[in-house]
Amino acid sequence: MNTDRLNSIVNKYIAKADIINGFDNYEDSKWLALTNFQERFDIDAPDFAEMFKYAVSGSLKVIEDRTAQPTQGILEIAAHEPETARELFKELLADDNGDLKARQARINKFTDSANELLDKYAPGKWKLKQEFRSTLSFLALMKPAENYLYRASRSHAFLRYLEFDEIGTGEDFDLEKYYEYCDVVREELAKNGELMQLNSSRWNSRIKDEGDDLHILVFDLMTAGKQFRLYPFPDYMRKPAADKAEWEKEYEIVTASRFTYMACTADLVRLWEEYDTVPEAEADRRNAIFEEIKELEVMNKKIKAKLEGYGVEPAEL
Repeated sequence: MNTDRLNSIVNKYIAKADIINGFDNYEDSKWLALTNFQERFDIDAPDFAEMFKYAVSGSLKVIEDRTAQPTQGILEIAAHEPETARELFKELLADDNGDLKARQARINKFTDSANELLDKYAPGKWKLKQEFRSTLSFLALMKPAENYLYRASRSHAFLRYLEFDEIGTGEDFDLEKYYEYCDVVREELAKNGELMQLNSSRWNSRIKDEGDDLHILVFDLMTAGKQFRLYPFPDYMRKPAADKAEWEKEYEIVTASRFTYMACTADLVRLWEEYDTVPEAEADRRNAIFEEIKELEVMNKKIKAKLEGYGVEPAEL
């Protein structure tokens, strides 16, 4: 890790603390979301759906964006199969003794299982779909001292700037490596007395120290780093290219992929609307439309993974 670069980010973070955590930005909301979740989440609550709704009520800025509403997706599942929703979270919370490969497998299983249920109960509502990032966010709010939050463009660019190796994207994302690098950053942050004092100054009657052991602070540096230009974020959004020609080629791929993604998304909305208008008696036509929808969803998933590999998130499309 390039410690000088990290110290530069930290110094700017401290200098801009009033702006970063001011009323207009209020990055302290990450810690407030954790406090709210920790106080209200109860896996054994009699009414799982009602409990979950209140537990995530202050977490939307952490989990969702303008293109994704995964918390609403969980509530949709809980409305139809509350005990299934509960079991999904119980499995996600299972102890793994620090085995991050097993943890990543559980995150993927949760995501896939939830999306299968959403295909059943909320077909066509693609904003409700779960993603690896949103599932990891749930886990980080439930076990904050063991997990880090993650946002593709912010996390990748931050780690590239600090001269870590690539952590992979899509199916090649390496949770173990991501946590390893975040741990290195966290250990270095803990040495900065001024930063520790600033961090502890957040605690008040609304925001409590939930024992996250600086995990949220690491993520806050990632997000603030982009939003407040604590380092040259745009220069590190994509993997470094060997030369200008390669960079320009990548730029063309990203541009073309973005248009394809938007076109596919528009087609999916149109096809689901068409599917809903076809009478059930016309089974062949409904099946044909549904098969086309499935093909487009697979294509969209692949394009999305490619875009994230270049540091472009759905919210930035």
